[in-house]
Amino acid sequence: MLEDVLKRYTPAQRSKINEFFRVLALRTRKSKRISESRKENILKSWEKYDIDVVLDGMNTFLNMTTTAAHNEKYVGGIIRNKQKNKKVSSVGRCAGDNITDKKHDEICREGERLKIGKIRENDLKCEF
Repeated sequence: MLEDVLKRYTPAQRSKINEFFRVLALRTRKSKRISESRKENILKSWEKYDIDVVLDGMNTFLNMTTTAAHNEKYVGGIIRNKQKNKKVSSVGRCAGDNITDKKHDEICREGERLKIGKIRENDLKCEF
C-alpha cells in the first residue's frame, strides 16, 4: 500500500511528494490523474536512493519547464544522476561504480594525493 512506502518520509516530505504527483499528473496525463498503484510503484523504484536526493530530483522537475515526454521516468533519471554525483564526495576521491577502468582509477588516486599534499614535484607530469 502507498502508506507503507511513504513511511520513510516525514509529513512535510509527504506533502511535497503529493504536490509532485499532482503536478506530474497535470503535465503528463490526459486524465490529469495518477492511480495509487502507479504512485506506489514509482516510490518503490526510488527506495534505493537517498531521501534528500529523491526530494531534490522532484524539486528539479517541479522547477523546470517540461513537456508531456518528461514523465516519471525522466524524473527517475534526474534522481539516478543526482545519486551518482553525490557518490563523488570530494575532488579526487571517487566512489563510483566504474572500478574496472584503470585510467579512471589512476586519476582518482592522483587527485587524492594532490588533495592531501603527498605528491612530489617529479610526479606532476603532463602527457599531452
